[in-house]
This record gives sequence, structure tokens and C-alpha cells, in this order.
Amino acid sequence: MIPVHDGWRWLEPCLESVERHRPADSEVIVVDDASTEPIERLVRRRFPRVRVLRLEQNVGFCGAVNRGIESASGEFVELLNSDTLVSAQWTEEALANFADPSVGAVAPRVSRLPLRGRIDSAGDLFWGFGVAKKRGEGDANELYQRREEVFSASGCAAFYRRDVLRRIGGFPSHFGAYLDDIDVGHRLRLAGYRCLFEPESHVYHWVSLSYGRNRRRVLRQTSRNSEHVFWTNLPRKELLARCAPHLAFLVIQLAYKSVRGELGPWLAGKCEAMRDLPTIVRRRQKVQQLRMLAPPSA
Repeated sequence: MIPVHDGWRWLEPCLESVERHRPADSEVIVVDDASTEPIERLVRRRFPRVRVLRLEQNVGFCGAVNRGIESASGEFVELLNSDTLVSAQWTEEALANFADPSVGAVAPRVSRLPLRGRIDSAGDLFWGFGVAKKRGEGDANELYQRREEVFSASGCAAFYRRDVLRRIGGFPSHFGAYLDDIDVGHRLRLAGYRCLFEPESHVYHWVSLSYGRNRRRVLRQTSRNSEHVFWTNLPRKELLARCAPHLAFLVIQLAYKSVRGELGPWLAGKCEAMRDLPTIVRRRQKVQQLRMLAPPSA
């Protein structure tokens, strides 16, 4: 499932690689998030086997993902950015891990384009004081050859159990984009599921081309969403233990963003998070109930 807002230049080679390597019994869905380019017409003409879900109103990355999840019919769903390319057997290698019922998500090995020898993401990391990072970003591919558990899968290329995604509430539509994969990872873990990194499932990523490259917007949304992730998802005891380190880190960030000339969008994001406090409180109550779901049985 590929959400897209314009960018046929990137979507066409993405779909070419997907069509070349997709399993015979799979479906491919492009969610056209109110593009100004004629994405629907171009896809139908060039890739007749691909299904296009056209949204008349722009709902953002996460909203488009959720529409795609609801439209899909398979037991498993893979989220792909439109600025990615896939390799042979990328789906089969990842899906094999779902034979373990405790696995709720699988993270492929994502390499950077045009530097194919460097990692973009080998899953995601999350530190308790509220910071998330792509695992292995910039490292050599050879360093990530072992299947292992990771915190979450990067949203540019991630496999999920579709029914589990729906049970935990899907992607956070109010995020727009950025850190949504970390939010999903938290909720999967709260519900008792694991995420595995699968090095034999290989995806290539141009990075930040699928939904635009507005630097200030990215900084603002990331700043806001990081607070949503921290205050919504951490269990009560962990939240209390991590409050002081989190606030201390914010002070360090404030100084760092000032030096880099990024203070404006960073502060704007924090102000938006404070404005969203009622939403955070309501959502936290709901998210923490995920721990009451029956854990997956082996």
C-alpha cells in the first residue's frame, strides 16, 4: 500500500519495481491523497493491475495510510513510501516472520539511494527520555545482517498484521506525518506484539521525497509529534521515571536548535503540543488500555 501526494516522477519507478517483484497473490493499492497531478489516470494507464484509491480531500500521510488499511483485503499489509524501490523476494522474506504469532510488525533493511551501500533504516530506536532515531542510519549495510527484535519499523517500508493495526487504532491521523511509526510501535508493544528486523527483505529509499521536503514544516511536526509520542504511550511508572530526563533533554534541545537557527519551528511544535494537551490526555487513556488485550499465543 503506497500513499502518495503528487510525485509521479518517484511513484512510477517505485511501482515498476513492485510489479516486477510482487507475489502473484498480492494486491497493490496506491492511495492518491488529493494529488494535483493526474496520479489516478497515470497509474491506471501504466499499471492496470494496481488499484487506486482516490481521496478528494488531502488528509495527510497518516490519514491516507489508514484509508489504505481499511481498503486492503489481505491478512498482512506493507506500507511503502512512493520514493522507494524494492528487491526480489522482499515480501516473501518479511512475511515468513509472521509464522510467529507474537510478531506484529517486520522491518525490512532499508538502504539509502543513491548510496546503496549505506543504511537508511534497520528498524527504529526509542530511548526512554523521549528520543527516536532510525537504527543504523548512515552505517554500512554489512553491519546489519542478523534477524533481531527492534523497537519498530520505519514508516517508509514496514509490514504489519492488518487486524492488529486496526485493533490498536491504526496510524495517528492527527500527526500528519513524522514519528507516526514510533507511535504505532509503542502501541504494538503495549498490546503484546514484537517487531522483527529482517535483513533479507531489502528496500531502497530516496528519503523525504514522497511527501515533500519543507524543512521548517518537518521540524515543527517532528517537534510536536515527539511530545505526543512521549506523553501518550509510556506506561505510568515509566512516564514518572522519565519525566525529569525528558525535560532536561528539552533544555538541551532548545540550546541546540538556537545555535542551528531552528528555534522557531521547534518552539512552534512544542506550543502546538501544549495546545493539544486535552487530546493527549484523552488518547493516553485509550492507548494505555491496550495492555488489557489478550497477548498473542505461541
